[in-house]
Amino acid sequence: MAAKAFLRKSHAPRIISPLTFAELSSVLSRVEESLELPSVLRTEPPQRRIRALAEYVVRDSRLTIASQVGSTRLRLGGRSVSVPMEYTTAAALAPKLKLRSLDLLHLAYASLISQLEFSISSFVTGDETILGKSDEIQKSLNITATHPKDAVRT
Repeated sequence: MAAKAFLRKSHAPRIISPLTFAELSSVLSRVEESLELPSVLRTEPPQRRIRALAEYVVRDSRLTIASQVGSTRLRLGGRSVSVPMEYTTAAALAPKLKLRSLDLLHLAYASLISQLEFSISSFVTGDETILGKSDEIQKSLNITATHPKDAVRT
């Protein structure tokens, strides 16, 4: 599997967002019953067990979680509301990239984190829809969408 090879071989920094952490927790909660867990972990309450599994994956895969903190005021529907920057960035990207909302949020996080904390030049994904928009993503965000098998080479 290309993702496993990327995580095993690549020495590039691996930045994930809180959205990735939430998705990881979601996946782990759905596959947990098929995992062979140590007995000490099986006795923990479900929320704590999933959190421990997510922590293990993050550490074992040498991932770094990064989050930008910030919001912007947006006037919408006659109201002025505070909206997290990743949502306004995703909304601004929507007409250009025409991707699903979670894909837009992942890319918005990458863009904002790159501007504020880490320099992100590649967005590694196996998602063919995102990879199919790699030219538009490069033009819009100056980030290269890369398949894990191609990222291993770098």
